[in-house]
Amino acid sequence: MIDWATVKFFKPSEFKEPDRVSPALVYNLDQARQMAKVPMVITSSYRPSTGPRDSAHKPDGKGIYHAVDIRCDQSKDRFRILTAAIGAGFVRIGLYTHHIHLDVARTGFDQNVAWWGGASK
Repeated sequence: MIDWATVKFFKPSEFKEPDRVSPALVYNLDQARQMAKVPMVITSSYRPSTGPRDSAHKPDGKGIYHAVDIRCDQSKDRFRILTAAIGAGFVRIGLYTHHIHLDVARTGFDQNVAWWGGASK
């Protein structure tokens, strides 16, 4: 359960299906935002029926999703968000031309990985 009163930089309304978002994702994201010192806009969160079958945006066996995409168009912001995400404990990071994928999925996914996804979205 997420104690939204302790979350400084994000509101439940920024997440699709906030009752299904992983608490670790929210707390790590909040910590990363504080460390990065740049705004973070969530462009994608819960995706039950779109995207790859093995996406952490989709609910796990308990109905919880573990990933978000953050809008990012500037190299300096990308560097700050990437550095902060690693420091905040994100274990799966995807870099794209216009966003950064951040997730905390543990089961069934490779850990401590980063990838270049190119110009999707």
